[in-house]
Amino acid sequence: MEKFLLRRPIPIHRYQEIVNVFVKYGFRMILEKLRLRGKLRITPGSRESKEKTVLALPVRVRMICEELGPTFIKFGQILSTRPDLVPLPLLRELEKLQDEIPPVKKEEIFSVIHQALKEKESMFASIDEIPIASGSLAQVHRARLHTGEEVVLKVKKPKVEEQIKGDIRILHTLAHLMERFVPELRVYEPMKIVEEFEKSVNQELNFLIEARNISLLRNVLEKDKVIKVPRVFEKFSTHSLLVTEYIEGDKLREIIEKKSSMSEAIGKKLTDSILEQIFCYGIFHADPHPGNIIVDKEGNIYFLDLGIIGRLSEEKRRVIVSLLYYSIEGDVEKVMRGLHTLKMFPEEIDKERLEWELEEFMNKYQGIPLAQLKISQIIGDLLQIFREFKLRLPYNLSLMFKALLTWEGVYVLLAPEKDIVLEMKDVLLKSLKQNISLSQVIKQLGKLGEELSSFSHDLPGLIDSLRNILKKGYVNVAFEHRGLKDFTSTIDKSSYRISFSLIIASLIVASSLIIVSGKGPKWLGLPSLGIAGYVLSGFLGLWLIVGILKGRRM
Repeated sequence: MEKFLLRRPIPIHRYQEIVNVFVKYGFRMILEKLRLRGKLRITPGSRESKEKTVLALPVRVRMICEELGPTFIKFGQILSTRPDLVPLPLLRELEKLQDEIPPVKKEEIFSVIHQALKEKESMFASIDEIPIASGSLAQVHRARLHTGEEVVLKVKKPKVEEQIKGDIRILHTLAHLMERFVPELRVYEPMKIVEEFEKSVNQELNFLIEARNISLLRNVLEKDKVIKVPRVFEKFSTHSLLVTEYIEGDKLREIIEKKSSMSEAIGKKLTDSILEQIFCYGIFHADPHPGNIIVDKEGNIYFLDLGIIGRLSEEKRRVIVSLLYYSIEGDVEKVMRGLHTLKMFPEEIDKERLEWELEEFMNKYQGIPLAQLKISQIIGDLLQIFREFKLRLPYNLSLMFKALLTWEGVYVLLAPEKDIVLEMKDVLLKSLKQNISLSQVIKQLGKLGEELSSFSHDLPGLIDSLRNILKKGYVNVAFEHRGLKDFTSTIDKSSYRISFSLIIASLIVASSLIIVSGKGPKWLGLPSLGIAGYVLSGFLGLWLIVGILKGRRM
């Protein structure tokens, strides 16, 4: 362990803080397994809290994240996007992690704003000193341009990157220790999870990526008259500052709490939009919880906070649509084909047992009215099969499941009488029809034509290369025979007999030459060596005949 830790600068006080919090919430056994207690000299005052340890495990994990600050809050939030790794009760608890962090001092945050805007700051008529929101990575201030436009400034908190990078070093170490000392956790690949978290949080720390995400989703929703995304002011936006239009309205959370008469209509519009984003466009909001959606006075609905969006390529989207639709229809063969196309199978897998499990999964829901089905139950059962067979779930597919799970929980509050599974099936069918439309068929044929054209262009070069390889004798051919054991044995026996026969024939020829020459010592008037050769060859010939008759090797 020491060798691994020495590769990175270690903030020991932060390690001790993390370990002490884990002990307080009843996770001393984990620290024992990771062999950390003896290395870090945990403070004597660090004891388990009876008040904390009686709480349910998912609640304690959430409270640990909240107590350890921004990095762990963000880690918990990103883990909540991995339903393939996190059990549903824990996922639901991690979804409660909200970025409600006290704001930093005015002087510190305005220093970041001044540095980001530089000479462009003169274009702002005013910037409010009191933030309208404060999260783990950034806080939001309202402002107004000299043109009269109302905007919001999302400002990265000072020193937050340095703090997160230090905590990620600790997470890397903890993940390494888990893989080394806790074998039952290796299947979850802790190191890989931390690497994905590092990549994801680095993207969220770069506000230019969020600006690009906003533009992508705006393009998808440009024809929608109700569902919208705030406009980005790109000329003001930087790595640490994001400027977007200000939207006056109520957050969806407030509308749910008020039990507004508009709730059902809003829920239906949002459901249609989210499902179409996923299954028809392949670009979707990855975390559509009530705090990320706002409704203005005109009834327009806006998606906020697009630090993470899900993306599905056209090919993957087409496969996923087929996979989900035929899961509902109960066609296990087409579902297996879809999983194979998505390259989800590990190297070693019992496909027959997997097919049987999937068939059982589908039979479980056959005959049940769609109105009685829950996405969370279906996805939960499906992901349990994925975990059991160690199927590799692509990250964006995981984000898709997370978005569906999150939105189902919201939709139930907005429109309890509506059925999201039935609506999902309708959108899946719509997407399937798009995939087999004349324009799509022509498009696919065009792609096929391009590939064939490219192949025909490359073919002469490939043939020339193959010819050169053959000329140089670089081709090795490996044969694998099956069921040829008896044939091989027969060949062996025949070769031995032929060889033995040649030896006997040689002895007879040699003996005959000696007899004809008449030279050498004689016996009964004939050369002794010739007679001996005849006797030996006769004996060997007799042995060969007996061996053949008995089926022996000789």
